[in-house]
Amino acid sequence: MNSNDSTEFWSLTWQQLDTGPATLDLRRSVSRERLRMAIVVATEALVVVGTLAFATVLVVREPSVEGVLWIGALLVFFAATIAFTVWNRSGLWNATAETTAAYVALRIDPCCARILAARFALVLVIVESLFVLGWHFVSSWLEGLTVPANLARTLLLLAGANAAVLLFAHHHQRRAERELEQLRRIRAALSGPAP
Repeated sequence: MNSNDSTEFWSLTWQQLDTGPATLDLRRSVSRERLRMAIVVATEALVVVGTLAFATVLVVREPSVEGVLWIGALLVFFAATIAFTVWNRSGLWNATAETTAAYVALRIDPCCARILAARFALVLVIVESLFVLGWHFVSSWLEGLTVPANLARTLLLLAGANAAVLLFAHHHQRRAERELEQLRRIRAALSGPAP
């Protein structure tokens, strides 16, 4: 049973067995999450394939040790990202029961995983930026230059890329935190008043 079949099975089962709070639209939530995950995975695959293809074309046109090292660096960064992504998403759809409470508990894990992914993105963009800057300075030093060529352009590109990642990660994290808070309120409502 693949992930989509499993998700649909659980969504239909808990909708039939336990209605939960009247304000909770679980069917819409499951459909939205399924679509979001499909879009995220497709986008990630396109970015990896597109970036590696572009880098390969550049190296084939002008072969150099520097170009091969850039592809190696891309592979290392992509490998780290893919390893984190697989680890972060593993086991997110393992239901323990067929109730609304179990569904809510199940949805909490993906929210926490999305928050962790946003934080990982910030760390990764910092490490990649430091690598790019270090690369510029080392390659300039090897060429005998005191100030790297195109440093202003590189800094501008890094600032733009980092700002875009920062805004995206912040937005992504805030959305996940809001959903997590909503799920925690629903879980509290399902549990009833504290004794």
